Amino acid sequence: MLKCDSVSVVFGGLTAVNKVSFNVDENEILGMIGPNGAGKTTLFNAICGDAKSATGKVSFEDRDITPLTTDSRCRLGIGRTFQIPQLFETLTVKENIMIGALCRVPNISSASEIAEKIMELLEIKDLGAHYPAVLTIGQRKRLELSRALATQPKLLLLDEIMGGLHYNEVEETVALLKRIREQGITIFMIEHVISAVVSLCDRVTVMNRGGFIAQGTPSEVMENNEVINAYLGRAEDA
Repeated sequence: MLKCDSVSVVFGGLTAVNKVSFNVDENEILGMIGPNGAGKTTLFNAICGDAKSATGKVSFEDRDITPLTTDSRCRLGIGRTFQIPQLFETLTVKENIMIGALCRVPNISSASEIAEKIMELLEIKDLGAHYPAVLTIGQRKRLELSRALATQPKLLLLDEIMGGLHYNEVEETVALLKRIREQGITIFMIEHVISAVVSLCDRVTVMNRGGFIAQGTPSEVMENNEVINAYLGRAEDA
């Protein structure tokens, strides 16, 4: 579904992403882990068209989307969330979701219908008339996810959707993402909650210093010595 060939992003003299190549297969959940500053979010930006200095090639459903703008990539079916939710604070929860829907549908009534369905799926229908300022961290994360789903993505990029959540909220989010995948949506996720990565992901990639240092099943990656040394650590080091 998604293919990146030698994707790089350079900021001045800093190489944030260094000639990364990989695929995301249709209907899989691919996880990406790694230390802070490894280049994970910058790679997401390159895929979505937000990294203006990106080089290399990004293909989606066998189409070269490298020259396309962010909104064009979104309309093709690439949706994303942000590590810190990018919400419209002066709009209600429902209105925030409708903004996402309007990239796909031509009128307010259709956007309202989509928002209602998504709020029901994510179990936030009772929050529809509330403003983001009164939401908990978990609810803000759900609203961020709702807005991305409203764009009707085929590929959903999730940037630390479980960051800051309590244990029960993590479990609920894992179950929710499984339901989203069952609807035919492919998921590529950055996550630091390792238990969620292991239980959710078909494959895991590990990024460090701008490049991938390991790829494989969750069990293969968690046993990789380079991954342990660079990111996971050992029990005796705790």
